[in-house]
Amino acid sequence: MKCLPLHKKVFRMVCCLFLFSTLLFCKNMTAQALETAVSEENTGILQNGDFLKQRKPSESSGARPAGNTSGAKQAFQNALENIAPTVSLSAYNITVAELNHIVSEVVNNNPKYFYYVNCSYRYYPSNNQVVDVTFLYTESADAVRKKVGIYENAVKNILNTVDSSWSDLEKALYVNDYLATNCEYDTTYSKYSSYNVFVDKTAVCQGYALAYQELMNRLNIPCQVVSSEPLDHAWNLVKIGSSWYHVDVTWNDPLSDQLGQARHYYYMKSTSWFQGTAGGHISKDGQTQYVYSKDATDATASNKAYDSYFWNEINHSFGYYKGYWYANKGGTLYRYRLNHSGMTESSEYKKLNQNWPVWNGSGWWQGAYGGCVVYGKNLYYASPSSIQVLNLADSSAPAKTAFTPSADKLSQGYIYGFYIDIDGNLYYGIAKSPNEEAIVYSEKFHTHTYGAWTVTKQANCKESGQRKQFCSGCGKEKVEVIQPDGKHTLGKAATCTTPQTCTVCKTVIKKATGHLHKKTVTKAATFTKEGKKTVTCKDCGQVLENKKIAKIKCKKGQIYKVGNYKYKIVSNKTNGKGTVSFAGLTKNVKKVTVGDTVKIHGSKFKIVKIEDRALKNKTKVTSVTIGKNVTSIGKESFRGAKNLKNITIKSTKITKVGTKAFQNIHSKAKIKVPKSKLKKYKALMKNKGQKKTVKIC
Repeated sequence: MKCLPLHKKVFRMVCCLFLFSTLLFCKNMTAQALETAVSEENTGILQNGDFLKQRKPSESSGARPAGNTSGAKQAFQNALENIAPTVSLSAYNITVAELNHIVSEVVNNNPKYFYYVNCSYRYYPSNNQVVDVTFLYTESADAVRKKVGIYENAVKNILNTVDSSWSDLEKALYVNDYLATNCEYDTTYSKYSSYNVFVDKTAVCQGYALAYQELMNRLNIPCQVVSSEPLDHAWNLVKIGSSWYHVDVTWNDPLSDQLGQARHYYYMKSTSWFQGTAGGHISKDGQTQYVYSKDATDATASNKAYDSYFWNEINHSFGYYKGYWYANKGGTLYRYRLNHSGMTESSEYKKLNQNWPVWNGSGWWQGAYGGCVVYGKNLYYASPSSIQVLNLADSSAPAKTAFTPSADKLSQGYIYGFYIDIDGNLYYGIAKSPNEEAIVYSEKFHTHTYGAWTVTKQANCKESGQRKQFCSGCGKEKVEVIQPDGKHTLGKAATCTTPQTCTVCKTVIKKATGHLHKKTVTKAATFTKEGKKTVTCKDCGQVLENKKIAKIKCKKGQIYKVGNYKYKIVSNKTNGKGTVSFAGLTKNVKKVTVGDTVKIHGSKFKIVKIEDRALKNKTKVTSVTIGKNVTSIGKESFRGAKNLKNITIKSTKITKVGTKAFQNIHSKAKIKVPKSKLKKYKALMKNKGQKKTVKIC
């Protein structure tokens, strides 16, 4: 028998050891159980009403192959784009921490994914390696696709009003003005997405910021979102040329504005200006904590070129016609020429010499209320009783009256604010003074006469198409998304091992990557009873897991969340004789009711105490009701709840009220107590921080 040379023997031994270790790793990976969790970045998603979170990379425990984060990010984004229910990431070897970064980066920098709510993932606990992700959307996939079509139509019709010859500075200016003019701040504080801005035309700061980012993305202008939890606010960072600047469209569209008003005070500013007294983007306690959606820092926007600029004093939108931007500055129409670096030309176009009389009185209101709207070749501005028009194609032509409200409308006041939207609708406000909320009326100012549709992109069963038409009167271009022209032709139904595909385009309709379609039935554990978790495959019915869930230990001092409230265990008896204290809120609410009892994990507890600092600095709380079992109110429990105006105490058992319990509540607050305890409670609550104007009755 011929012997192998020594170096070949060594090589063979190394290969055998490598093969053995690989097989052992694969065996361990197969044997260990998968766990499911919800991405922690779901709490930092702007369109869900949250604010950006500081993301610090964290290394996973356990050995794993090198991860392909860029490939995983692309797969994750492709799944979102296609509104897929799941995406497999096992081939990319990424950790949970890396997935959380991907979720935040993709969703917060792509406002078009307004339909994303959150996602859960499966992973191996030994090394935090992610296997797959399951998405939760606002609606069914078909309903989302319809909304995407509406969204795309709205966005593309806005972009069609942007002149391709404009510099990035001019495009960014136009978008600021368009959003400030055409969107209204949502006073219900429930609309956060770019969809709310473009379609519903109302949103809070997150929506404004995401809409601005969306339009900048489509115009290939670098843009990020900035948010600050201490400020409870979000805005943008935009790159013009080689420099970054802050743009706050929300604050450029103040709540008390008139129609057509678009400020520029918070447009193209440095970080130092924003964080200064003039910029006002710093909380009362001096904190800023700006967090950026990409890689910017506070030092990124250092250019101060526009901190004190001519547009700071212009409170109405700019209008464009043949190379010039027109604006109303203090009651005088100016025209400007801009390029990539700023203003290159400025001249007075027309002094309006207008005054708004005091209604049924003498004198005039100080201020300029004429506004400025350029529509086609015409510039429109308001007088107290009409909309005037100038022909920009003929600067020598005098102003003419374009529209006069009816006599009954003018009997209610003067015109304060107006604008004309891209569909040719005139909106104007009638009020008796600039300090009064105007009654808004609308008229069809220009009726578009569209020609035939021209298909610019054909739709198929997988991709949407596009068509355009033009108004013969004003040249406005209208764009519509053509939905996919037919449903997929389905092949054989998917099984646990075989995917279902479209027989036409071969697109995978339903993946088959094992028992992915699971049904989990969970009977929750309580303080007194075990729970049970049963997992079955929805495709084949196989039981994949049957697991008991241990009873929950009721620990003294443990805090539990029930609805909008938090409770702390005082006595951990679970037979209905236990007690808890009210420890605070899980979300901001106006009206707080501390009941007699609360049910926690199947057991009833008496609520016997208001915990120290339970509602401290909860400025949105306006009323509190305290149940009949409460015996003590902790120190500083309501301190700083400056809008707390009504406190109703039903308990006759209170023996202790902590120091500063009512400090800095509403100065005219009323504390209602049981009649039989009025004298005692007055003495008990004396000098607990409340002002003398607070009544105990």
